[in-house]
Amino acid sequence: MDASQAASKQPNTHSSRVQEMPFEANVHFGTTPLSRFASTAGCRISNSTHTDSTPSDLSHTADAAVAVDAAGFQLHIHAIGDAAVRSALDAVAACTDRNGPQDRRPVIAHAQLVSPRDIPRFTELGVVANVQPLWAQLDRVMVELTMPRLGGRRSDRQYPFRSLIDSGAHVAFGSDWPVSSEIPLDGIATAVTRRNAAGEPSGGWIPAELVDVTTALDAYTAGVAHQAFADRRAAPWGTLAPGSAADLVWLSSDPRYTAPQSIPGIQVLETWLSGRTTFRHDAAGENHNRM
Repeated sequence: MDASQAASKQPNTHSSRVQEMPFEANVHFGTTPLSRFASTAGCRISNSTHTDSTPSDLSHTADAAVAVDAAGFQLHIHAIGDAAVRSALDAVAACTDRNGPQDRRPVIAHAQLVSPRDIPRFTELGVVANVQPLWAQLDRVMVELTMPRLGGRRSDRQYPFRSLIDSGAHVAFGSDWPVSSEIPLDGIATAVTRRNAAGEPSGGWIPAELVDVTTALDAYTAGVAHQAFADRRAAPWGTLAPGSAADLVWLSSDPRYTAPQSIPGIQVLETWLSGRTTFRHDAAGENHNRM
């Protein structure tokens, strides 16, 4: 696992590699799947009074994206509802149409609810889906607030990790910290089980979207590195290969051979960034940061 995404429980061990990413322009819209931005990609939300028309708020999204892209920024669009995701994809398509093709690696963060016909567009447009696996569970917000509004058919389309990966899209796992836990091991456990803290449902919520541990590890490391253009560096990071940066994490057990429900209990013993020790957990149970 890449130390820049290391599962350290220490808040000050985050990698300085964030400073090496290309300049990003962040755009936020459709911040909740319960808003009108989730009601316009082909059907209405249950109990919603909104109609099946494109929200006027999004009418200038493409123009803004094209301008930002032309200025040399990497697009990073936060879109949760299916209409917001579609508008974000349309904006990326407009960038290619007006500014010409190039290796943009635009990012759509969250992508909680995606229309099935929009999933192939992530690959077609080279969009990175930066998703938060920890959210793919039946917690109280999901059960009591989100699902009653979305209805059964659309609720079953949420967090389509497996569908995105199988379509060939680049997927990067993240946390959205401090909104939720920044610890990748927590996210990995949820991605491979899609169970809540009570272990429910037993077969996982929307089991067709489960991923295996190796895929989850890849999304937290190589997937993030791709998003950050790490392959363009003299010493790329995100993978373990000759010539790559020695960004490493030493865990108390291998998540690939650990019972999924026990993955959050794995301890981070040591991390390295470019070969330099940045964190160490000693035998006495104390943590030492060396950033």
